[in-house]
Amino acid sequence: MPPLAPTNTGNYVVPRIPSVSMLQDWACSEEDPNQLVSIVGPPGSGKSTQLSETHKTLQQDRRCISLFLDLTQVADDHQLYEWLLAQIEALIHAGRLLARAEMAAQVGDGDPPSARFVQLLDWLQRVLGARKLVLLLDGYDELSDLLRQWAEVRVLV
Repeated sequence: MPPLAPTNTGNYVVPRIPSVSMLQDWACSEEDPNQLVSIVGPPGSGKSTQLSETHKTLQQDRRCISLFLDLTQVADDHQLYEWLLAQIEALIHAGRLLARAEMAAQVGDGDPPSARFVQLLDWLQRVLGARKLVLLLDGYDELSDLLRQWAEVRVLV
């Protein structure tokens, strides 16, 4: 997203929560594909609703593929891998991604779930071509310290 300009008083004008169109512009921009935007606020301020609405909007945008993950629903590497596999199958079913036989060949059956997740994510990024992959992560602020460390290593890195 573009930096916010200061007002005449020297204070910054920061929207409480970015608009869906602002997030869509950020997600589908042709700038550096490895960007991170954090939406922060107290419980009940609308962060989850904003992410959900952004995800719905991005699902209609052909410039990118949006995946929504509620981190509170994923507690280990196996569940994370299964989530990504289900997301890819849903994209194929919806016609947003062509079914490719090589998908199964990209994932080592004997590899641990964390390695299979990375292999599948790498494959997905390759087959998307010019389209951008956008991961919308919700619930980070609700995780225990241990699960936050897990999420930072497995998902955010």
